Amino acid sequence: MSQTTSDIPDHMGAAIPREAKRNVLVTLVGRGLSVGLNLLTTLAVIHYLGPDRYGIYVIVFSIVTFLDLATEISLFEIAVREIAKSDEHVSDWLGAVTWLRVGIGVIVGAALYVAPWFLPIPSEAASTLRMGSAVFIIHSLRTPITYFRAKLMIHWELGLWSLSRAIELGLVLWLIHVQGSIPSLMGAKVLASGLFVIALWAALKGRLHVPVHLGRQVMRPLILFSIPLGITALLMLVQLKGDIFLIGAILGSADAGAYGAVAQLPEFVLVATSILIATVGPLLARHLGQDDGDRFQAVFQRVFDSLLCMLPPLCAVVFVLGRPIVQLLFGSPYEPVVPEFRVMVWVGGMMPIAGLMGVTAVTLNLQRRLVRVELTNVVICVLANVVLLALLGTIASAWIRLLVVLIGPSWTYRVIRHHSPYRLSTRLLYRVIPTVVVVAGVTFGALMVHPVLAGAVGLVAYVVAVAMLRRSISAYSSG
Repeated sequence: MSQTTSDIPDHMGAAIPREAKRNVLVTLVGRGLSVGLNLLTTLAVIHYLGPDRYGIYVIVFSIVTFLDLATEISLFEIAVREIAKSDEHVSDWLGAVTWLRVGIGVIVGAALYVAPWFLPIPSEAASTLRMGSAVFIIHSLRTPITYFRAKLMIHWELGLWSLSRAIELGLVLWLIHVQGSIPSLMGAKVLASGLFVIALWAALKGRLHVPVHLGRQVMRPLILFSIPLGITALLMLVQLKGDIFLIGAILGSADAGAYGAVAQLPEFVLVATSILIATVGPLLARHLGQDDGDRFQAVFQRVFDSLLCMLPPLCAVVFVLGRPIVQLLFGSPYEPVVPEFRVMVWVGGMMPIAGLMGVTAVTLNLQRRLVRVELTNVVICVLANVVLLALLGTIASAWIRLLVVLIGPSWTYRVIRHHSPYRLSTRLLYRVIPTVVVVAGVTFGALMVHPVLAGAVGLVAYVVAVAMLRRSISAYSSG
């Protein structure tokens, strides 16, 4: 019988060990720096290109990111899970995931490169796509991050990521200064990604001396485990990227560019969600491998409670400040998509919770059962966009995203409940909902005076709200 928060014994308060907490701290700092540098790069590109030309860039980059994340989520999560469980076949898993990822990279990258020969793609977009194919192939070699994540050595990945982001930012700023083309902006990613991959392998082989074998004996289970997860990842990414493609096809590149700019918010949250997955996934796998159900339950519940504390109040503040934030970050050409940005705030707020449900289900080897969840969401996403885009515009796409990001984790949790003994207590929600209303009201009142005052008041209200909700968690745990 599993335990919810109030049933966890006192000694379970330390369910998350010191190495994992250190991993979270390092990840927060490193990922914060990396995401910050990437945000500056993205904003520079958005301002430089404008909605119309940025539409070309974001569509091509979405294709590359779509395929890249699909292979990473499927192969890398399985490799991380297996390496975290045992040290027995680490070199085999590393070798298997590397050879398989490189094979996929070469095949898909080549297909992207030759696609403009067979499709009616404008020359600038074709050149950008070919640069994107090089990014995809290079990313095939970043498999050492599976070892760093599984062994809670995330500082190796994040330090090198941050350096790579800084190099890319410098290159992009220089290209903007010399009025570089869209393909040249993608070329900056090629160079930065190449340096990142070289540094990863230098750390794995030169510094840590980790051997990498061919991995024949684990290749078949890696493929079998990854196929359902890969299908799920593809379906999930259709929900994340598919609306941009549909907007470009139905409404044009200018609308795709404007919507794609504010749609960066959930994508940055998705990157930040890797903090959660990189730490919680190996930790859950370790407890499951040790047959320690109590600690598995404790980690599952405490991470969920922490997300409820931090995310909804933050979303309330950003939602209220939507217009001044869009004006500050993206500029006046993007003001028409302020309503879409406000909806995207809540989409982003749900994504870490979806990540927790997903990594828990994968750890419990329930990935096959998630295909139906994501397939249903894809059908809703595609059909609703096709029907509503011409009638309502891009705001329809934003609301559709919110709908599917609510359905996904809710259904995934039902799968976890049905096929495992683990349960979540949701009574903290009764404190979260009124807290969010108060935070939003206080911030809105300050916004009537001045946006800067609203930002300061919203920050204070958020800190107070988190502190109060964390005390509620402590009270529930001790009660």
